[in-house]
Amino acid sequence: MRQARWWGALALCFVPVLLPLAGSLSEAAAFAWSADSLAGGARLLPDTRQAKLLLDGIGLSIAAALVASCIGFAVAAACMLPAGRLPRTVLAAAALGSLCLGSVVHLMAWRIWMPDAASAASGAWSAGAWILASRYAPVAALFLVAALASCDRSEFETASTSAGPLGLLRFVCRRLRTAWLHAVVAVAALAFAEAEVPGLLGLHTYAEEFLGQVAIESSSAASMAFGWPMVAIALLAALVLAWGLRLGRATGATAGNWFGAWARPPAAMRMAAGTACLLLAWPVLTLCAQAARLPALPSSAAPALATSLAVAALAAALAVAWALAIAECAVRAGPPAVRGVLAALPLLLLWPSAMLGLWIAGWPHPAWLPAWGPMIAAHLLRVLPAALLIVLLARASSPPAEQEQEQVTGIPWHRGWPRLHWPRLRAPALAAFALGAGLSCSELTVTVLTVPPGTETIVLRMYNLLHYGDRQAVIVLAALQAALVCALALLGGLAVFRTARSPRG
Repeated sequence: MRQARWWGALALCFVPVLLPLAGSLSEAAAFAWSADSLAGGARLLPDTRQAKLLLDGIGLSIAAALVASCIGFAVAAACMLPAGRLPRTVLAAAALGSLCLGSVVHLMAWRIWMPDAASAASGAWSAGAWILASRYAPVAALFLVAALASCDRSEFETASTSAGPLGLLRFVCRRLRTAWLHAVVAVAALAFAEAEVPGLLGLHTYAEEFLGQVAIESSSAASMAFGWPMVAIALLAALVLAWGLRLGRATGATAGNWFGAWARPPAAMRMAAGTACLLLAWPVLTLCAQAARLPALPSSAAPALATSLAVAALAAALAVAWALAIAECAVRAGPPAVRGVLAALPLLLLWPSAMLGLWIAGWPHPAWLPAWGPMIAAHLLRVLPAALLIVLLARASSPPAEQEQEQVTGIPWHRGWPRLHWPRLRAPALAAFALGAGLSCSELTVTVLTVPPGTETIVLRMYNLLHYGDRQAVIVLAALQAALVCALALLGGLAVFRTARSPRG
């Protein structure tokens, strides 16, 4: 009976997270099958031009995923080094910062290095693949690090001493085949839904065409129906990840072995570690070096900065609180509930931002709802899956002794939770807050679709200035956002370090 109550509480907490997905699909299906849209429904089948855009977007996303998996392998190799050779906090902060910087910031860093490379179509295509790869490399690293952490250290040491560097590389590649496939699938799905970078580079992809369709369509349902290829790719990738991944086995008891697995790492691993740090840190270093020679930030950017900070802090705090509630309900409902939530997370993480923002923008706005309410809701739902993944895995890996102590003492859960579980969840919750705030600061698509008139964020101001050609102002704003994201990433890195250092039950 008690578990049934927790199942009900879990449904009450988790079902609202699925509403954007169900709402978008239902509106698109209603438009496609309605009698008065049969003529327009034929447009849902891609014509020759749209089919070419679809293939171009798939090719760009696959190229970005392959490059990101290589960078992710370097990050995974760096994670296996001792803490004395590569501080854990710096590595975790670099990975979080690279993911949270945003594609526009990566684009500006690339343009500083190669300002004229995008003049040719091949240069723009290569730049787009590299920018998306450097943005999503930490996602690929997550899969590879989890796979390495589930292996026995002695196997690596044996392969390193008996077969040499090449034999070690073959051994690692065999062990990482499945994780590498999952990393490529996840990054390709995320890169395919990116519309800002291809548009700014002059590349035409289906995601960029979808945003253009949103601007000219009077019906949000028609736009959602037009975006069915993006939804199909997200669904396919989520099915692959949910079917093949066993996240619970790669975390918990083995999470403490992610860092410092080798006492005497080979030279190849040290080179990979250095490469990982350089690849993750180069956008920030480039922007800061360039911004130091430019005029100071104009005072007109202060409102945009304040808005970004307020939205990010509020959305991240609400996301962490919501994630803690879902995680607690799922763990107390039993292992099937935890597995069910984990199975749904890939789709939530890969759901296109444009579909989420479009669905929330179509909400009816009652008079009592503030003008910034839809934007806060969109940012909250965008960062919630990442926060939920961190918090749920941390809560599910709690030692059984904590639950047994709660049962023996007989104290109610709401009184025992702050004393028994919260001390262990503080660091993961802090990491989830830092990641959520960083992602919110860099979120552009849902901001464009839900921002109230007369309001700007840092990333939206950069996007607008890029169209006006004010390159110096964009660089200064990008450096400011990079500094903000790096501060949040350092906070998250400290939390990850404390999580890895904390004793396991």
